Amino acid sequence: ITHLVVNRSDSFSAISLKHIEQFLKVPIFKTIPEDLTLGIMFEQKGTILSDRTDLSLIRSMGDLARKILNFKNS
Repeated sequence: ITHLVVNRSDSFSAISLKHIEQFLKVPIFKTIPEDLTLGIMFEQKGTILSDRTDLSLIRSMGDLARKILNFKNS
């Protein structure tokens, strides 16, 4: 079974998620949003990623981990 995760996804991409699915003939399992400022912020402040559940990128990564665990346990 193939699971497709699209990293750095945003609405400004030249290729849509629909086109990716159609071209690869695989449904997208999860998307991880683009957030260019996070790397700099975490590097400068030393913030622990899991502490910032208010950020969409962190929530998406947690959702991906839960989806993988649920898939393996089903």
